[in-house]
Amino acid sequence: TDSIIDCSQKAGGVLGAVGGNNVIVEQNSSRGTVSGLLYAGGFVSQVLKDATNFVDFHDNYSRATVKSNDIAGGFVGSGGAVFTRCFSSGKVQKIDTESRFGGFAGQIYNTGTLTGSFWDTIASGQSSSLLGIGATTTGMLGATLYTSYDPAVWSFNSLDYPKLLWETIP
Repeated sequence: TDSIIDCSQKAGGVLGAVGGNNVIVEQNSSRGTVSGLLYAGGFVSQVLKDATNFVDFHDNYSRATVKSNDIAGGFVGSGGAVFTRCFSSGKVQKIDTESRFGGFAGQIYNTGTLTGSFWDTIASGQSSSLLGIGATTTGMLGATLYTSYDPAVWSFNSLDYPKLLWETIP
C-alpha cells in the first residue's frame, strides 16, 4: 500500500493492532506516511501476543515514514511477534521528546523473535532498535545482506531495496 495514515493511536501502514489467535501475515508492503500519537509502525502499530497463540510476520517490508509522540518503529511500534525476513527503510520521526523509538521496533510486548530482519540506520535516522539488525543504506541495497531471503519470493536490484517478486510482475 502507498497511503497516508493519520490517527491518534495504533496507526500502522498495513495493520493497526493485531492480537488474537494464530495470525500469519506474509508478502505485504507499505509505503507512504503513518502518523499516530501512540503506537505507530510503518507496517503494524501493535502486536499483542501471549504464550497461547502465535503472530508471525514473514516476507514483509515497510518503506513508510513514521511520525509519533511515543512507541514507534520503522516496521512495528510495539511487537512481540515472530518477524522473519522483514525490513524497514522509512524515516522514524519524533513529534515529541518521548524515548520509545526504534529503527525496526519501538517497544517489545512479550518476547519477540527475529530472523533475517533489518532496518536502514541512515534512512530511518535511528541508530538503535529493540528488535532487528541495523545496516546502512548502502548495505541494504542489493542482495548481499539478505542471504536468508528466498529468490522465489524476493527480487533484488543492486541500486534499490528488495521488492516482493509479485510487485515486479506486470
